[in-house]
Amino acid sequence: MIKIGIFWFIENQVYAVCQDVNLAYSSINHILDTDFEHWQVWEDAAIKPRGIKLYQHEYFDFPRGRVLYNTTSFSSLVYLDKTLINEATKNKICQAFNLVSDKIIWKTDDHYTTDKDLLAKMFDFD
Repeated sequence: MIKIGIFWFIENQVYAVCQDVNLAYSSINHILDTDFEHWQVWEDAAIKPRGIKLYQHEYFDFPRGRVLYNTTSFSSLVYLDKTLINEATKNKICQAFNLVSDKIIWKTDDHYTTDKDLLAKMFDFD
């Protein structure tokens, strides 16, 4: 079954926190989502890769994204850091979420950026 949720890409691995699409809630415009939030899940030891000192990092230090599902087009919608737009990484995300590759829309989103300059601009309140 197709899954939805959030993920990080750390040391060439997808670390997903997901659930079956049939357990999702509808947010807006027929888009199914979970209530998982990167900043909340980050503290959960279950998703932390072994051997990486994650306590030295914030949740936004690693490329990440979110997988949603559109009930109108019957397709998955993946928002992710632009550094993850390559075939090898997409394949790993598809495997982690059991996605059907011809029914996926891939979109970059600044919300998921790891670009230090862009992060500085987004959080500069001066």
